[in-house]
Amino acid sequence: NNWLWRDLRRVYNRIETITAPSPVAVEILKDKGITGTVTAISCGIDLGVFNPRQKGGVIKYKYNLPSLPTYMYVGRLDKEKHIDELIKALPLVRRKVDAQLVIAGSGQLRAQLVELAKREHVYDNVVFTGFINDDDLPKVYAACNVFCNAGTAELQSIVTLEAMATGKPVIAANAMALPYLVHNGVNGYTFEPGDIQTLAARLIELLTEQTKREAMGQRSLEIVAPHHIQNTLDAYERLYEAAISRLKDRDDRENPKVLDQNNAALSF
Repeated sequence: NNWLWRDLRRVYNRIETITAPSPVAVEILKDKGITGTVTAISCGIDLGVFNPRQKGGVIKYKYNLPSLPTYMYVGRLDKEKHIDELIKALPLVRRKVDAQLVIAGSGQLRAQLVELAKREHVYDNVVFTGFINDDDLPKVYAACNVFCNAGTAELQSIVTLEAMATGKPVIAANAMALPYLVHNGVNGYTFEPGDIQTLAARLIELLTEQTKREAMGQRSLEIVAPHHIQNTLDAYERLYEAAISRLKDRDDRENPKVLDQNNAALSF
């Protein structure tokens, strides 16, 4: 709200350097009147943990997942994630493909989403895993064929990065930061928020065309590579080094050193 942004501007505009996780987050801050330097630095993920070598067999066994074409969402079950769209797409998908949806995560909307799956007559084809622990998470992504994110408030989307790092194609809403990660027709597809028909059509395409799915998954690996956590650490290190250098220069200007004639030495 306006009161909050007024207070944030008062604080942020006294800061020399601000970071945000994506270019779209940078633009939001600028649009809200933040006048200082805002630098986009990815939150980063560990590509040693999330990688295409992960296997999903243990997850399929743990949650009794049938060996069916699978699309997946991972994250909080909250309103801005628009998980209902993924459920509403499933009846359309199943007209062409004997597919299932895995919803991995917990949140306040679980009961509502369960009821929606029942109303759409796809409850038997939707798997709610509940909370996923850190050890299982990399393997969860490996258990799907396509990752989906219908969220409309993503400032970056760590889960999308993790899915890409596992070599998965992504279908995502054309909103906020998601198009920076999901390049339409390259490593997946974007769809306009609420366009269930297009979402379903893209799901059918990727769930049935293995060659295209694998090619897009390979492009996901290429696009996610710059988001390695080490690159994030290096970027912050450079940022701190630059800040320290500026402060030192400012201190030298404001407090010039006076030559101590008793201890001065000149070299010719």
